[in-house]
Amino acid sequence: MISRDLEFSVGELVNADKIIKSWNKLIASDLFKFVQITPIKNDDGTSDIIIESEEIGSQSIKIGARVDNERNLQANLFLIEDNLFESGARLSALLGGGEFNQLLSLKYENTRILSTDITTFFEGIYKYREVYEYKPIFTPNIDRFQNLRKINLAEQGYGIKVGFGSQIER
Repeated sequence: MISRDLEFSVGELVNADKIIKSWNKLIASDLFKFVQITPIKNDDGTSDIIIESEEIGSQSIKIGARVDNERNLQANLFLIEDNLFESGARLSALLGGGEFNQLLSLKYENTRILSTDITTFFEGIYKYREVYEYKPIFTPNIDRFQNLRKINLAEQGYGIKVGFGSQIER
């Protein structure tokens, strides 16, 4: 992963600009919480480059919920695997919904394919929701309004999203 973002390779003459650009690319990858690049001068006039880094955790779980008067209780579970197979790719799954709506999404993203600036993502989606129609109920109490909720329509959809692109600048 680190060699992919370096502006120099083994045996190449390195200057401060290449080291700074490499450090910026490594930090911008969002895979490391700490990166330090240190040149060490040798007795024979050459230099060695020491790169120290600390990875950010690669797995995340996010859990959420909400309650409202129309959809009642809804819950979400978001699972993320960053740096999949040490390629810099992300695999995520979203499971969510409640009694009247459901959502399922599985997404693969790669912000850099090999050493290029080409990006790609693939996502499969399934959605279901019930849409309501409300009818007013007239009551003898003039200070109170009530509505009767009727299920009017059920929407269901599924599909695939695919995207390709290129990073403009890192």
